[in-house]
Formats: sequence, C-alpha cells, structure tokens
Amino acid sequence: MFNILTNGRFWDEDSNTLNPVDNDVKFGKFKVKVLQKKYSRNLIKYIVGCLSAADEARFVRRTLLDHFETVLSVYDGTYVSELEDDTADMPYEPRSKNPLIPNGLTNAEAGVYEKLIRIVAKRQKAGRRGHKTPHIITITDLAKDYDDLTAMLCLKELNRLGVVTLEGFVANLMPADRRALFGRGALDSLGLPKVPMGIGTKGSQKPHEVLDYEFAGINDFMPPDERLKELPDGQDLLKTVFEKAIKENRKLTFLGISSLMDIAEFASTKEGAELLKKGLSNVVLQGGYRMVDGKLIADPEAANNGFDIDGAQIFHTFMQENKIPSAVWTKVATFATAIPTTVFEFMEDTQHPLGPYLRKVQIGQDSSFYLKACSDKPFAPHMTQPWYLKNRSAWLSSGHEPDEPYPTVEELVPFFINIIAYDALAAIGAAGEDVVEEFKFVKPLTSRPDADDPLHKVIGVAPVKEPPLPTDCNFNSPPMNLVITALLKGALLSCQQGLQSTKQSSA
Repeated sequence: MFNILTNGRFWDEDSNTLNPVDNDVKFGKFKVKVLQKKYSRNLIKYIVGCLSAADEARFVRRTLLDHFETVLSVYDGTYVSELEDDTADMPYEPRSKNPLIPNGLTNAEAGVYEKLIRIVAKRQKAGRRGHKTPHIITITDLAKDYDDLTAMLCLKELNRLGVVTLEGFVANLMPADRRALFGRGALDSLGLPKVPMGIGTKGSQKPHEVLDYEFAGINDFMPPDERLKELPDGQDLLKTVFEKAIKENRKLTFLGISSLMDIAEFASTKEGAELLKKGLSNVVLQGGYRMVDGKLIADPEAANNGFDIDGAQIFHTFMQENKIPSAVWTKVATFATAIPTTVFEFMEDTQHPLGPYLRKVQIGQDSSFYLKACSDKPFAPHMTQPWYLKNRSAWLSSGHEPDEPYPTVEELVPFFINIIAYDALAAIGAAGEDVVEEFKFVKPLTSRPDADDPLHKVIGVAPVKEPPLPTDCNFNSPPMNLVITALLKGALLSCQQGLQSTKQSSA
C-alpha cells in the first residue's frame, strides 16, 4: 500500500524499512506537499504506523480491521457515531455526594469511584459467596521510576475505599534501605503509618546506577535516617505477613512490580515455600511470561525479570508447579495506556508533598530517557531519537516534521505528554477479578491463541521472534486510563481534604 501511494519511492529494499530521504527529497516534505494533498491524513497515519520499527508501536490487525470497517460503513451510509458524553469532563457536583468521593474530580473520574463503591457493597452483600477483598503484599523498587509511586497511590486509594487491604510493602533494588525509607515516608504522608515497609534485597545481579532524579525533591516527606532501625528485613516481613494471614484463615495476593529476587529467595526456603503454598491466593506481576512446551517461562526482555532472570524463573516455576493463579500486565498494555502529564500537574497543585515530587521526577526521568535515546547507547536498539520524538512526545504531532532539526532536551520538556505507568496497571489488576470485569480491562485474544492459559493470564501479549508470533493487545486502554487518572488525583485530594475511609466509617 505504501509503495502504491508513493510510486515506489522512500522504501529501502535492503533493510525493508521506510527511507527518510529519496533523491534528496525528505519524506516529511513529500508527505505534506504530495501525499496529504491527495489522501487523508488519517489514511497516511495508518499506513505509516504499520511501518514503525518498534513492534509495540505498530497498529495490530484488529485495530486495522476496525478502522476499515468504519471507513466502509461511512461509504455505505450505515455508519452511526458513538454518542459522546459532553458532561464527562465537567466538575462533579451532584446534589447528594458520597463522603468517600473527593471534591475536585470530573464527572467521569467520580464515576470510577461510584463503581468501586458499588463493588465493595456488592461484595459485602454476597458475603462468602461473592468475590473476596484482596489482601495485598507488594514488592516494589520505589524511586527507581515514578511508576512505583503511582502504583502505591492507586493502592492507597483502593485501600481507603475498601476495595483492597494493604498488608505491607517490601522495597528492593540497591540502595534498598533508602528505597524502603522513601516508602515509609510516602506511606506516612498518605495517612498509612500502620502499613509496614520492609527492606528488601539488592534486587539485581548487576550494579544499579542511581540516577539524579530518583531521590530529588524528597525532603518534604523523607524520614530521617534514624528511622531505618524501625524498618524490618524484607524476608522477615514476608514471613510475618504470611503467618498472620494463615492464622486468620486468609490468603494473600502477591503484587510483584520490581525484581523477583526477594520472592524467589523466600520461595527457595523450606519455611517460605510452605507459607506460600498455604497462604498465597494469586499473583499479579508487571513483567512478562509465556508458555513454551508446557512450561511457564519468564520473559528475559521484561525489565523486572531481567534484574535477576534466575530468580524470576525460580518463582515462575514455583507458581506453575503449585498451580497458583497469576496475571501479568506487560509493556504492551502499558504503552497502550496514554495518561496525560497534566495529571501530575494537577497533583502538583494539590500541595501534597508527593505531587511536586512526581512532577519533578517525571521531567527528570523523561529528560534522561530522551538523552539516552540521543546517545550511541540507547536503552534498546530501536529506541532512538526519532523513535522517542514519535512515540514518547508530542513533538511531531504538534506540527513538526521528521526532517526538521531535532529539539534539545530543554526544548522538548513542554512536549512530554504521557505518563508511562507500568506498575499502576498491575496494581489496579490486583484489585480483584470483579474490578477487572466491571471496567472491562481485558479483551479476548484474537491473534495469539497460544497465550490462552486457564491459570496464567497475559494482558498485552508481546511479539515473539522465534518462532515469529505477533502482538495481541487484548487490552482495553481507555477505562484503565480513566481509573488511574481518577485514583491518582483522588489519592492526594482525599488526604488534603481529610476524607475518611470505609474502615473508619464502619468502625
């Protein structure tokens, strides 16, 4: 199709990729002056999008078929546009408001709260016959990226609403003690001083470079070093939490949003393995895995697995051998979820100390990523400067063309538009099957039936090189975008407004 539109121009047969220059003519100018004068911008978007060097950026088969179906229905005169709710973005100002819902949300965001509150009420009414409230123990590498803190904020608000119960956190990845102290301060600032925070392992088999932005702007909530002695060892905390759950005849959800070194170490001891077998209900991960010849294999390309691939495989094998249900939320689902940076700007304005921190670290993290993309050693071969400008910024979509001089990092800051919240997706996925079903986060698999396993679910199936298998984005991103946005805003607004929790209201 591309060759038909361009008459064979701008295509490199040797590398089978789009060539940005053809006979001294740049594709950007050709696209504007020739193609877009004859064809719609939308058509060009879909065709060029299919040629992206990054697998996860290409349009999948289902998206293309949906688009073609829409176009054909327009020509047939049968197209019916979906009704848009023009009040969704207006302030939420009902005549009678549930006291659990913060002021300052939009109608759409408050609608998320209303659904979650109904889910809690439905669970309570059903009792033992219904969905149980997940009791969550989380292992996280707080401060490495902003997404770990966004996950904690979502969990905090889900806990306040009674959707989940937080049993504790373990912070790993060198320097684990500093990450745990960071987490202790964050939990205290969110009104959760009784939720324990443990000090985990080094998290990685390789040295981890601590970047400048990780611990920048933390003075307003970071506890003094003297409080380190209050924080338990991570393995001890896991033991305590699981023993307590078993004693109370409950099971826990394990949420893994960082290296699996700690949980693998716990599962490798006789005592830890027995506690997990008796006290573990299900596992929710941010990462990646797939079945290969009947064996659950940790994807080494997933960053959290890559920190300690041996530990990751130990725990994946443990899950499979003990028939522990699991779900993994991958980068495919994350990249489909475009959360605007205006959410962090909103949170900064709440004056809660975590708001300014998140905004500052987001700019620092995105700037660091861009500089890395501009270097000769990007994070991945395809994550080059042009890739970053197209996929992680609004530079090109704001009228700039691919052949224009590329911006400096300072010039690009206003064009950082999306929050990449890997861990927040998994955190919300851990809120219970009824939550996942209510918001319709997961769609049926279409192109990857090999990923359909009754016990181990993949949300956002990544492509495979050998044998070649395509992406299957079995994920519905708009509701996830809305839920994360609502919970992030509400987590800080509820603190600033002194709102009660369901636990307080039922006391």
